[in-house]
Amino acid sequence: MSQQAYQHLYTKTRYGKASKNACPGFRYLPQYEDWLIGSMFDFGSGSGDTVAAIRKAGFEAIGMDQVDLDNGMLVGDITAPLEGHEFRTAVCIDVFEHILDEGLEGLIANMKKAERQVIGVSSELSKNTGPGGEVLHINIKTLPE
Repeated sequence: MSQQAYQHLYTKTRYGKASKNACPGFRYLPQYEDWLIGSMFDFGSGSGDTVAAIRKAGFEAIGMDQVDLDNGMLVGDITAPLEGHEFRTAVCIDVFEHILDEGLEGLIANMKKAERQVIGVSSELSKNTGPGGEVLHINIKTLPE
C-alpha cells in the first residue's frame, strides 16, 4: 500500500484515530519490556504511542513511519538503509504484514543493526481492509513461514 494511502488512513479515517494507547506495541509492552536494552528504534511507529510508553519506562526511544502525523516521529522509509542512528533494541510490531517481501529484506537488515529485536506480527491470516476497501495486510504468511 502506498504512503499516500496510509497517510489518508491515519489522518482521515477511524484507523488512525484509535483510542490513545490502543496500539499493540503499547498494549504488549509488559510482555517484552524486560527484553529491552539501551536505546530503542521503533520501526513503523505510527501514532507514536509505543515510543511514548518506552520513554515512560525510562528508555531513550525514537520512531519512524512513512506517515506524517506531526507527533515527533521521524518520517521516512523503514525499508531503506537507515544511517545515522545508533540503537541497541529494534522494535517492530504489527508492521511486517503491511510490507511486501522485497521491502522486508531492507527492514530486517535495519533491525539487524541492533543487539536485540522485538517483533510482533498480526495473527490475522486474512487480508485486512481499510474503510475504503484498501488492502492493509498485503503480506500474509502462516506461522511456520
